Amino acid sequence: MLQGQLDKSNFTLVRRLQEACVELLNGLSTDIEALIAAAEQDLQGKAQVAVSMLQHLFPFQVALYQRCILLATTKKFDGSVTLLRQSKDGHLVHYTRPLDCLLGQKKVLPDNPLGELAQ
Repeated sequence: MLQGQLDKSNFTLVRRLQEACVELLNGLSTDIEALIAAAEQDLQGKAQVAVSMLQHLFPFQVALYQRCILLATTKKFDGSVTLLRQSKDGHLVHYTRPLDCLLGQKKVLPDNPLGELAQ
């Protein structure tokens, strides 16, 4: 019972931190690639904070813009990855995808093409 409460609190905390990171990125009004470059050159304090949050909360998003090593264990392959994308109004929003679909470029089919044969 206590372990379940701790897991739920951990999930809630991570989700709140992700929302705060997205709000910070939207407030800076800079694309992620320029933000990473600014943080590397030590130009802005907020850029460093935003990139640090990105690296911890959205590691696959940072991997799109700079070289890095991501260690994926078997347990992580069973989970999902949180990424960022721009909404229609230009703001960043976060969404989740299964890790194996992201790495393997698997397509998620709405219906089973084999139908009743697969059952």
